[in-house]
Amino acid sequence: MLKRDPPLYAFLHKLIVEHIPERASDGFDPNDLLEVLSRATYLRDLRIRWCDHLFTSESNKRLPETLPQLQDLRRLEIWTRRVSTDPLVADTVLRLRSQLRILQFSSDEDNQLPRDFPNSLAERQTSLHRLRICYPDLTSTPWVPFPSLRALYLTIANKLPSLPHLAQIFPNLRELAVFAVGFEVDFAHPAPEHVRVRQEALAFQKTGGGWKSLDVLTTTTIGDPWVLCLACPVGSVRLGNYDVSNHEAFVDVVSRTRPKKITLHLACATYCVKPMPNPSIFLFPGGDPSKDGGAGRQGATHAVLPFTIASFWEGQTTSAIIDVINSHISDSRIEYLHVALAEFFMFSPEIDERVLKPRDIHPRSVKVIEEIDVDLLVHEIAMAAAHLRVLVVTVATRDQSLWMIERRGEARVLIRVESLCSAREIIEREERAYLYPN
Repeated sequence: MLKRDPPLYAFLHKLIVEHIPERASDGFDPNDLLEVLSRATYLRDLRIRWCDHLFTSESNKRLPETLPQLQDLRRLEIWTRRVSTDPLVADTVLRLRSQLRILQFSSDEDNQLPRDFPNSLAERQTSLHRLRICYPDLTSTPWVPFPSLRALYLTIANKLPSLPHLAQIFPNLRELAVFAVGFEVDFAHPAPEHVRVRQEALAFQKTGGGWKSLDVLTTTTIGDPWVLCLACPVGSVRLGNYDVSNHEAFVDVVSRTRPKKITLHLACATYCVKPMPNPSIFLFPGGDPSKDGGAGRQGATHAVLPFTIASFWEGQTTSAIIDVINSHISDSRIEYLHVALAEFFMFSPEIDERVLKPRDIHPRSVKVIEEIDVDLLVHEIAMAAAHLRVLVVTVATRDQSLWMIERRGEARVLIRVESLCSAREIIEREERAYLYPN
């Protein structure tokens, strides 16, 4: 593309740049990229990943001078590894002439973004809808509000911000992903500060503060949403890795947000098995479980279960995997279930091609995955979940299958959807119904 006729560059709308060399090599000259960008006058989507040398004091600064000239730019991603690049990245963003809708930075808790960067960003980018950023905190330098923002992916370096603080800075959110680095909660004996933050959040919401609802709430550890203490309807909640020792915290978060869809990471380990006496994460408090076979209970209807197949664990048999999954869904009201079996899962709102066809996977994990009896897995899950109508099973390095469950009297009939297009349409419709649109 870089060798084509330069007049064509003006018609370029999207450009993704990754790992370009610092010096000319293998017939590629980094200056060619600058030539393209200087002529791509209608570029709308630019993603620069792992090209740190373009944002250092030693660079010729042609890129930081070129980017602000792209007046039609609506999406900008800049991912770097070295924190020394942060000041120049921040300066480049603040000099943009375009009004961005999406801005994403790499998430490094040790970043060196200027202290006043958030406020300057809010003043200059008044149409920003989606922001991904890592920052030391929200309190040492008070942030001004971002009223246009609808989706926030925030990594905090020192401690979790309070719900009132978040809601005041981002009053119109529809999607929230919040992570506190190194943040831990002792649920049996919570720290006084954690109790205080929860009480403040509840009091704030009882008086009408906060968001009336959210489409998506994402966390990696259950401690973050437990302390945040969000108490409003949420369409989809992603809860990170399950641990039975923190079961009551999972129940607490779900009971306050009452989501339609829950994503819960599992593994073939005893700490991922829910003991039968414990209330299901997927059921909400209230209703009469004794009526109509439990139909009086409300609960989540959709679930996505990323299931880690580790290279270092023993006993990852099909029956063991079934036992872990069925311990969570047997007493639920789940109608749609997507089980994904893989060694690693990317931070993504959906199970995509990166899970099905991983670039790297340990040989031991491959061996375990090859020995999984998918037909047995599908049958046992379908028999255990009384309300299940759609079951998707994605197995890394193998395939993805979708099954419809029909009830004919007392019997349950499994029908595999053979058409890949039809299966993908069903998955898209069921799983993306609760996601904030890009």
